[in-house]
Amino acid sequence: MFLSAVARPRFIDDTGAWWDVKIGTWPFVEIFEAKCDSVNRLAGTPETKPITVAREVYRSFLLDKVLPAIVEKWAKQHAKIILQHDNVKPHMRSSDPALRESFRQYLVLGWCFDLRPQPPNSTDFNVLDLGFFAAIQSLQHRQSARSIDELVVNVINAFETYPFEKLNNAFITLLWCMIEAIKCNGDNTYKIPHMSKEKLSRLGMLPKKVPCDEELFRVVLTCLDAHDQEEMTKILQAEVE
Repeated sequence: MFLSAVARPRFIDDTGAWWDVKIGTWPFVEIFEAKCDSVNRLAGTPETKPITVAREVYRSFLLDKVLPAIVEKWAKQHAKIILQHDNVKPHMRSSDPALRESFRQYLVLGWCFDLRPQPPNSTDFNVLDLGFFAAIQSLQHRQSARSIDELVVNVINAFETYPFEKLNNAFITLLWCMIEAIKCNGDNTYKIPHMSKEKLSRLGMLPKKVPCDEELFRVVLTCLDAHDQEEMTKILQAEVE
């Protein structure tokens, strides 16, 4: 199992080039010393084995690997960076004390982090699942792996060589999934839309954003209570500003 972190690719004016925003991918493994001799190795030989991903393990990876990698690779400081993950049990809550303390320390250095979990039972809202993980799996299977170490190398190579154009397409699909979910009043009974993204990209017509119809937005607001309406309006105003 791997922990992967990406953001939407973007063009950096200062460098005049695209930034793929692949933060990193980290395997959940540990290195142990073999206790007994075998046909393949002697006792005491370092051996890589997968580990169980409990909440403590996930916390350590997020705080010790993901956040430092973002600070190292992010193109612009003093920007608000929102982390998102799904709601599986090992994942941390946004109220986790260790996480809040880490965010506080980064804020002193000029980095503003926040964690907003995705809605439950909404795999289509996970950009990594919208073709990215499937493509990574396909790429790493092109090379056979006879050990955990070889598998890790294959996955990392697949991650690093994954085209940023396809990653950007996955984010476009994510935006369309959000629109379709809104049309279903938050349900997941819709089909993932297809919009010929590669063709539009070749023609230079691929949109950066997916607009939400004003009438649809007003209909959705009527489905919310007064408190939720106020909170949504504040969030949208903050994003516009």
